Amino acid sequence: MAEFDRAFNLLDQATTLDSDPRGFPNVPEIISKYRDALDGFSSILSSGAPLDANVRNLIQENIQKYNARVEELYQQLPVACAEAKLVDDDVQECRIEKDDSVPLAIANLVVEEDWEVMAEAKDDDPDGSERGSSISGDADAKELQRRHKQRQEQRRLGNLASTALTEALTQDEQLCQKVGEDDSNPSNALKEEVKDVSNAYLEAAQLYLESLKVMESSAKDNNLAAGRSNNLVAVKNRVEEVLDRVEQLKAGKLVSSNNNDKKSLTKEEIEVLKISSRIGTKTFMPFVDSDVNARAFTTLGEQEYEDPDGLLKLSDSQKRHFHKWARPSEIAQRQRKHACMYHTISPYTIKQTLVTDCSFIASLCIAASYERRFRKRLVTAIIYPQNKKGTPLYNECGKYVVKLWLNGVARRVIIDDRLPVDRNYNLICSHTTNNTHLELWVSLLEKAFLKLTGAMSYAFPGSNSGIDLYSLTGWIPERLYFGDGKTGKSRGMEEHETPPERIFQRLNSAFSFGDCLTTASVSEHIGEAEAESVGLVTQHAYGILDVKEVSSGRFIFMKNPWSSKGWKGRFSPHDGNWAEKIGRELGYDYEKARTCADTGLFWICWDDFKKYFTSVHLNWNPALFKYKYTTHGYWDKNAGPNNDKFCVDENPQYILIPSEESIQRKATFYILLTRHVDLNEQRGNESNDFLTTFVYNNNGRRVIYPHENVVVNGIFSSNPHVLIRLDASNRQKVLNLILRQYKKQRSITYSLSVYCTSNFSFGTLQDKGVNKFKLTGGWNPSGGTSGRSGMFFQNPQYRVEVSGNKPIEMSATLKTNPQLSVNLSFVKGGKRVDYITKDNEVVSSGDYRGAVAAARGKLQPGVYTMIASTWNAGETGQFVINFEGALKIAEIKQEKDMMPHSYTWAGRWTHETGVGCANYGRYAENMRIEFEVGSAGEIFGRLGVVGSRSRGIAINASVFEMRDGMLDSRASSVGKTCGLVGSSNEGIYKNASGGVTFHLRVKPNARYACVVSTFEPETGVDFVLDLHSNVKLASVVGGLKKVK
Repeated sequence: MAEFDRAFNLLDQATTLDSDPRGFPNVPEIISKYRDALDGFSSILSSGAPLDANVRNLIQENIQKYNARVEELYQQLPVACAEAKLVDDDVQECRIEKDDSVPLAIANLVVEEDWEVMAEAKDDDPDGSERGSSISGDADAKELQRRHKQRQEQRRLGNLASTALTEALTQDEQLCQKVGEDDSNPSNALKEEVKDVSNAYLEAAQLYLESLKVMESSAKDNNLAAGRSNNLVAVKNRVEEVLDRVEQLKAGKLVSSNNNDKKSLTKEEIEVLKISSRIGTKTFMPFVDSDVNARAFTTLGEQEYEDPDGLLKLSDSQKRHFHKWARPSEIAQRQRKHACMYHTISPYTIKQTLVTDCSFIASLCIAASYERRFRKRLVTAIIYPQNKKGTPLYNECGKYVVKLWLNGVARRVIIDDRLPVDRNYNLICSHTTNNTHLELWVSLLEKAFLKLTGAMSYAFPGSNSGIDLYSLTGWIPERLYFGDGKTGKSRGMEEHETPPERIFQRLNSAFSFGDCLTTASVSEHIGEAEAESVGLVTQHAYGILDVKEVSSGRFIFMKNPWSSKGWKGRFSPHDGNWAEKIGRELGYDYEKARTCADTGLFWICWDDFKKYFTSVHLNWNPALFKYKYTTHGYWDKNAGPNNDKFCVDENPQYILIPSEESIQRKATFYILLTRHVDLNEQRGNESNDFLTTFVYNNNGRRVIYPHENVVVNGIFSSNPHVLIRLDASNRQKVLNLILRQYKKQRSITYSLSVYCTSNFSFGTLQDKGVNKFKLTGGWNPSGGTSGRSGMFFQNPQYRVEVSGNKPIEMSATLKTNPQLSVNLSFVKGGKRVDYITKDNEVVSSGDYRGAVAAARGKLQPGVYTMIASTWNAGETGQFVINFEGALKIAEIKQEKDMMPHSYTWAGRWTHETGVGCANYGRYAENMRIEFEVGSAGEIFGRLGVVGSRSRGIAINASVFEMRDGMLDSRASSVGKTCGLVGSSNEGIYKNASGGVTFHLRVKPNARYACVVSTFEPETGVDFVLDLHSNVKLASVVGGLKKVK
């Protein structure tokens, strides 16, 4: 029964390829499938196994019928090969992918044509216990016939559903072309067309549902859980997508609201793209459709086109075999082949030769596999000239344009068709292995790709397949690491490490729905000897062609782009682990593989894949995302510090606002940062630019501190593409995207793209651009300290005025030496302050922190004092403060800096001189200093306690005018009696860590006494009195010392 099933499966595949008008005209492959099926039927008949008469008749009818079909195909073969084009290029989904006017919601409804995958009946029992080599009995015959009819019905419904969906997509496309993006009031005629399109989609959905019932029945009959079948899931998703589009049409959403990807470029963005278009001495302009019209591929007279940029340089390996540069017509004549752009797009025919571009060839294999499997143009869509149906053409003039992606946009790469050959006219660049046709697609794509590097050389320095797949397709690159603990640590950087289980789940999902292209790289930490023993090449890229999870385990189907040197470990063709059941589950004939030449194709089990491959490259189809926004920017090296460890306020910042729909659906955002590369990096030199994107939940305000309110920590990487993923959340409605760079080396250009399945708002975080200014200052050795010290008053202070009658939002950011912990505060008053209290503080930067202090908030009209302080006393350093807001700023100098004369007096209170306040009746006996002045002026005084007892002692300093040279014994710090001129804190004793101060005017030719006292009698407490004046003071009693 297994042989019978295999033959019918092959026949189903052949009839699918043969009957589908939208498929590729791969006549040799169709013939091969038919021949394999017919051989299988003949083998069954000749085996001598007992067969039911009905079964034997069915087999004989099929042999007769399809032998005749094979003969017909042989007659068509020369014509099909000569034309080398699609049977029917008018494939609707191809037009959808190329036409940006079609809603991405429609483009997501990709018609799944590969019904040999979607509708493949899994007829094998899980344990294989009831499978025999003979078929006998009426019951078995009827069962086989029933299953065959079931499979045919499944196929029929699948084809009908695909055709219906294609028709619906076509109608939808035509509808969208008739309406404007903001047509919110469609006409009655247009409403009728909307209804027709909806009905067309519903018809397709109904057919899919009928097919789904057959598939579920088949799965049930064969003991398969319906929920475990990827095919069933794919069809269910297709139905959901169709119904979603119907709902959009009913809601009046004729065209996708996604206009952000079509936004016009700003002058700054245009300049960025100009800069990034220059790679060395070559310029690769952004791709424009008008650049590839028919006239662009003609030359004067009969002259063949020669690229003015010249020929590519040969690699050393090529030089040893090189004979000449030859045109395809000459090569084809020598090889006795027919020159064409392509005959078959297949990963199995691609061969890497003497060019060390394994990552690119592996990428090309995967792209070709996708195009072959899903019947959607990928490789063939980027080669020009093309006919009206989008088929790339062989141009006898020898001029081609290839559309490749680099530095954030698609680029136009112009080449000629001169290719390097050896003396036998064998190509010494990568090519296909077609025996009858000289196919150009591989060689020309490779040539264009290597030209785009700017080095103009086949000596490719190496890349990674994720980057190369992006270059080929523009698909979103992502790199997953198994986490060997070594990646990137040599530079102090680490990459994201993804659990192996999660990697497999994502790989399996990607292959189930065809949304992703995948490759893998062998770990550089595997030794050469070990790698050789298992048939692998270290630091080499391999294409991933399939992923399977079967009852026997997990397996990966891979291709070495060399088309040789395949896997030699477990489950290699000659390995003893193979069993019939495993081969059947994987659809792999290991016995046949043992007799064939090594083509570099192999299955590897998941455990060995994890062991030998360090990373997986995933490139995601951007059509998955209905909404996209891309911006291009320039990051000046001088914008902000070289190391943004402490501050990111001058980094490029963007605002992302998820829609309510995206939050409800918990939609995933793909955020891709692409650093634009230059010639130096394209030549293979290692980049020292380590960039990433961080996401912050900062309500749209400019982020200053890099470690606060972080939602996603980006990982610094020298890879030009850095992708982060983020799920929309109700807790994060306004997000900041910030570019960060590890030890900034130079100015760079970049592109930032955001993709999502739901709508969102996005834009650059713009500064208001007005009322921005800055000032510079510093701390000297005698100043700078936090509020916990008595020296706080020595910090730089500024008068801040807010005029008008409305409050303002302001921002002040102080930056200084990273070794200093600093704070910036605003208090009421506009005068110098000795300390800060909760009552007078208005805005503050908060806790002391290294290098940066940012104070942001609202200020009412009035006058304030701004203080810049350090945590420790005596620290020195310069700072700059950047302001944003309508503020008037003026420095408030220290008293000693505003008055020309300064004096100091140091003393100690004793039993005789520290007798307390007037309450104790001996106030006049306290310590005092007497001085005379010759002219009128001002005096500023500060009394402070020093030493360990500075805290907890309330002090006062009062100045009295002495009459007849005497101080009245009734003197007190309060009241206006006894000649009191002035007193600190209006005579009230105060415990102040920064001391107490007074400011007064003095008369000419007068004598004064300054009494310094404590509230309680104190003994053994030291103090310092500083006096600053604009007139000279003459000390009479106390020993006042002039210090300035």
